[in-house]
Amino acid sequence: MNLSDLSEVLRERAGEPVDLPPESRLAAIRNRVVARRRRRLMVAVSGLVVLLLAGVVYSTAWQGRTAPPADSRTIEGFPEYASGARVIAAGSGALPHRTLTVRFVPASLDLTVFTRCDNPGRQLMVRLEVNGGPLSPGGTCGGGHGFPEQAWTDGGVRVGAPAEVTLTVIGGQSPEGDLLPIPDSGAFAMAIGEAVPPDEYPYPPRPATLDSLDDVGLPGTSGELRADPADPNRPQQLSLTWPGPLELQAVINTPGRLRILVDDVEVLSLDGWAYYPQGASTSDDLWPELVGLRLAPGQLVTIRVLPERASGDWKVTLHPPW
Repeated sequence: MNLSDLSEVLRERAGEPVDLPPESRLAAIRNRVVARRRRRLMVAVSGLVVLLLAGVVYSTAWQGRTAPPADSRTIEGFPEYASGARVIAAGSGALPHRTLTVRFVPASLDLTVFTRCDNPGRQLMVRLEVNGGPLSPGGTCGGGHGFPEQAWTDGGVRVGAPAEVTLTVIGGQSPEGDLLPIPDSGAFAMAIGEAVPPDEYPYPPRPATLDSLDDVGLPGTSGELRADPADPNRPQQLSLTWPGPLELQAVINTPGRLRILVDDVEVLSLDGWAYYPQGASTSDDLWPELVGLRLAPGQLVTIRVLPERASGDWKVTLHPPW
């Protein structure tokens, strides 16, 4: 998911039309949820949003700071390695030109699109297209954007064949997340990252002391699962009577992965690539459409956390929507 924490995704300026196709309805739902959470989620960390489309769980992801490996070079201003990926192509542009196309030849379809915009005083909002077709309906420029393999396949991307992603500036963004007119000036850049095997990724040096997670994120007022200090990769689970609408938040302070399952359905997967707090969140109002899971108040529910490659602390908390 955070692509660090990528800043934030587009909130639709208007309400959701009743005649939108399913994929547009889903995007509109996500955009409204993100805009709502943007104003409240980050406690002790700065925000970053990851947009995952077409059948995977949407999450708000975040991390405290951007820290690429110490020996990482930059490409068009992007760290060569970030969020588990290596940049394979990049480009930049400036307003009043509104579009930027980056061409690449992928060796896999585990890809991340990194964006960056420099427009003091007003954030830019952008749309992404792959091979001339839609990839992302819109979002705040900045950070990394991950998409499932199916989204690339549907866009005609094939391993070993030339492909292209186009970024289009669609407007400015108000502090509340509303779409504003396109500014007269501003710079923007985009990079395509390809996943690196975990055992080949150049992780930053491990600090002598890891950041505590005690005060990071929102408190688990409806339940909490925590890493076993003696074995951070030991699975943990809890059962509870579902009280109604809840948000689920995951945090990890080392490289590793947390897979969170609710009644054996994976609702969130968080990948950490650094030694500071990194997190993601999701809520049960998204699960029916995204993963086919619908929970009812009073239902007995089991939540399991399956950690992989963790070497420090992590926690998963449940709390009512704010």
